[in-house]
Formats: sequence, structure tokens, C-alpha cells
Amino acid sequence: DAASLFCMRRVDLGVRTDHILTFGLPVSQKRFSSAEEIDGFYRQVLEKLQAVPGVAKASVSSGIPLLGFGVSRQFSVVGQPEDKRSSRPSVGVQMVTPEYFETFGIRMLQGRALNDRDGMSAQRVAVVNERFVRLFLNGQDPVGQRVAMDESGSHVEWHIVGVFRDVSNVEQFGEPKAPQMYVPFAQSPRPQATVAVRTPTRPE
Repeated sequence: DAASLFCMRRVDLGVRTDHILTFGLPVSQKRFSSAEEIDGFYRQVLEKLQAVPGVAKASVSSGIPLLGFGVSRQFSVVGQPEDKRSSRPSVGVQMVTPEYFETFGIRMLQGRALNDRDGMSAQRVAVVNERFVRLFLNGQDPVGQRVAMDESGSHVEWHIVGVFRDVSNVEQFGEPKAPQMYVPFAQSPRPQATVAVRTPTRPE
């Protein structure tokens, strides 16, 4: 009803929703033969978008704020006692380009955001939200902790370099925020991605 809508509009979402245009590209998996090709394709898309007059910021990601948690993955924190695999906790993981944070106005609270130096051949890094820190790091300094996951049959460790302010999703209104983790798109590129554009005026 109108009252509920008014309350939802007053919820602190953790992101800016004004002057944003988002869209997906109908890209086929068969178009690419390697992760390098996927990353290169979306880099070209961003370069062309950022050259368009009126575009302030543009980003690519595997999901967007408010519309889901990303891919849910089981993980462990390196150095903590290992639980049985069936009881390992899960975190929502999204792959994002460095511009994602400024495009959506996501605020970093500690450490740093992802940047252009976090490329395909660089150390694997991640940023996590406040909820992740509260639930899983037992009061330890999050920056420098490592999160281990099994991905495509390989054991992968992501080094936490920063903490970002909690971001809401549609499923969460009135509920505690979910643990989330963002990793560089270049380090885990996906053929199907979402593009977001921020403009100083109405995007349409």
C-alpha cells in the first residue's frame, strides 16, 4: 500500500538510485573463447560508454544493487577452524569493475575499493560488507584476511582489501543485510553482465 511504499523509500539502501540507467547485453557464451576475451570486450564497452557526452560513470558487473545477492558460494576464512563442508557458510559474490563503487555511490568504510591494478594476473582481491565482517571475522581486522572458495574444481583464495557499507536487496526490506563480497570482474569475468551508467541529468 502507499504507506509501505513510503516506508521503503525511506529505507537506507546503501546506494544511490538517482540518475542511473542499467541494461544487459545479449552476449552469447559462444562469442568468447577465453576469460581474456570477455574482459577485453567489456573494457571496450566501458571505454565507448565513458566517451559519450553526458555519461559521468559507467560500470560492468555480474549483478546490480537491490536486485539480488549475486552467486551464493560456500567459503572458509583462512586460519579459522574448518567446519564440515555441509555446514560451511555462504556469501553472495558479485564480479564488478572498479567504477562500480562510484557509479552506485557505494561507500568504503575501511581499506580500499577495487581498482584498475586488480587485473587478471594480479593477486586475487575482494571487498566485503559490514555484515560479513560482523558474522565471520570474530572482531579481527578484516583487511588482510583471506577467504577460500572452491571454484571450477580449484581452491582459490581472495585477499580482503576493504570493507564497504551494507547494500540492501529487494528480498531484504525489513531484514538484516546479507553477507556480500565483491571481486574484480577482470579476475572472474562472466559473459553475461549488466552495464550501469550514471549521468548528471535524467538518464533517459
